[in-house]
Amino acid sequence: MRLPYVNDESQTASPTDAAIIQRVKQRRGGKLIALDKALLHAPPVADGWNSFLGSIRTGTTLAASLRETAICRVAVLNQAWYEWEQHVPILKDSDGISAEGVAYLRSRPRQGARRTDAEVLLDR
Repeated sequence: MRLPYVNDESQTASPTDAAIIQRVKQRRGGKLIALDKALLHAPPVADGWNSFLGSIRTGTTLAASLRETAICRVAVLNQAWYEWEQHVPILKDSDGISAEGVAYLRSRPRQGARRTDAEVLLDR
């Protein structure tokens, strides 16, 4: 990232900002990642992102393997390699895909628009 990171241990502008940092850290298991430190230049944005992504990760009925496959596939399609690097370990831990499957997922070219979203996602 090109933005300087916000130090999570620094003095915050307000108790509201401090509470946002704590919520983000709690969802991340106590440690902020680079994305969080960039988003914290706008604490309300970081808070919204944290809530939204927390809901995707823990508030859906999707199996972890399907959820992470979808996230990783979207990362490939958008060439969002930071997102890819963050989610591939989660995908591998979900037992949803082998190392060969991860490589295949990354190498698949963009397909035509005639396929349904589910077909593209599941590569049918």
